[in-house]
Parts: sequence; C-alpha cells; structure tokens
Amino acid sequence: MVDIEIPVDGILSTSAALDAHLKTEDFFDMKNHPVATFKSKSVAVSGTDAVISGALTLHGVTRDIKLQTRLVGIATHPMSQMLTVGFEATARIKRSEFGISYLVPFISDAVELRISAVFEKDA
Repeated sequence: MVDIEIPVDGILSTSAALDAHLKTEDFFDMKNHPVATFKSKSVAVSGTDAVISGALTLHGVTRDIKLQTRLVGIATHPMSQMLTVGFEATARIKRSEFGISYLVPFISDAVELRISAVFEKDA
C-alpha cells in the first residue's frame, strides 16, 4: 500500500510572495493543516501502469481520488548500488472540493497533481 505525506511548508513557486500567500487561510491554511496526505485503498496493475485508489486529505477535507501511475524505470542506483524503482503518478482534482475556493472561477478550480517517487530495495 502507499501512504504519502506532503508538508505544506514545502510548497515552492517562482515567487516568494506567492509561496507565502499559498500558505495562508486563502489556500492551504498551513497553520491549521500543515500536512496533506494520501492513503491508498487499492492498487490495480496493468503492465507497467497502475491505478492507485485512495483517500487524499487536503485542507482538512478527505476525498477519494485515483492516481494514474506509471513505471519510469528499474535500475541499480550508481551511488548506493541498491535496486531502485521510479514511478510517476497524476490525478486531477477540484480544489473547491477540498475547501480551497479562493478566487474561483478567476483562478482555475482544476488542479493537476504530479507525484514522482523513487524507492530503493532494503538489503
């Protein structure tokens, strides 16, 4: 199963002022909701692709979503010499469904989530 934690404090854009605003009550409300989470419920694999169904909690609201996931590659990491597996996952959500409706519809309600992950096999 897959459990992901995303610290809201790690949000970065090309603008320090925007970064600060995204952490306020208008958007992520970092003071009250410092972490976003995803907890998988099921994984359906088809070749090198998978659909990971689970619960996304963002801004204190939990909704079921599906991550469209694909295998990027499998190789021995050149530094650690450990078997390493890379994945990418995407999903599309409406931020208003998570209580983040500041300036909708002037700023898009639709948000594409992109997750890149690398796993190393323990010895």
